[in-house]
Amino acid sequence: MVNVYFSKDTYETSSRIEWNNSNKHLVIELFLSYGILDATLDSDSRRQLIHDTLNGVYDNLYQDSLNNLAYLLRLPESEDICIWYSDSDPNELISYYLLCHKLLCRDNRIFVQAFPSSIHKPLKCWAEMDLKQISLMKENVRLLGKSEIILTDNKWINLLQEKSALRIVKDGEILHVDESYYDELIIKGKKMTSDEDLIPGYVFGMTNDCINADWIISRYRKIK
Repeated sequence: MVNVYFSKDTYETSSRIEWNNSNKHLVIELFLSYGILDATLDSDSRRQLIHDTLNGVYDNLYQDSLNNLAYLLRLPESEDICIWYSDSDPNELISYYLLCHKLLCRDNRIFVQAFPSSIHKPLKCWAEMDLKQISLMKENVRLLGKSEIILTDNKWINLLQEKSALRIVKDGEILHVDESYYDELIIKGKKMTSDEDLIPGYVFGMTNDCINADWIISRYRKIK
């Protein structure tokens, strides 16, 4: 079986579980919570967006993730795949949509190891669980039926059609919002003495939104 993770943190956390040494493990961290999704993953525009938004820190990880995705899609169809993701993390949830889209026409058996944040409140992701909790979750892996893969593929297609760069997670679903959605959150997130005091984490941590610091500061200047 090949285990797929959408963040290094998830991989590092899940690796604390003892598993069969024959398993393979791939990190496919594509930062899909940033920007409009209709650009090809390996396009110059998409690479530049990731570089600019994340200050070049994750350029190598992004390329490694593209390589891992290509490797995954070359697997023989006799190989089982297990996808690990959290339904409270925009990047992981959108990546799950994408992977179901990519795997739709393949005959691999696809399992999911989902982190349901609605059940494990206030925890939001694998990295927040202790070893005992993770070990119990290991037993909750389930096989995806074709109908569910098709349904998830449709969610990916809908995201592409929306052409929105602003997205939130609500009740385990990705939704697009317009700019005004953030106004009250930005104003209430922190009392600011200057533009530079507007820390993105105050918005991200409260709402699971993923928009970059420059956009938040620009929006604040418009509404203050």
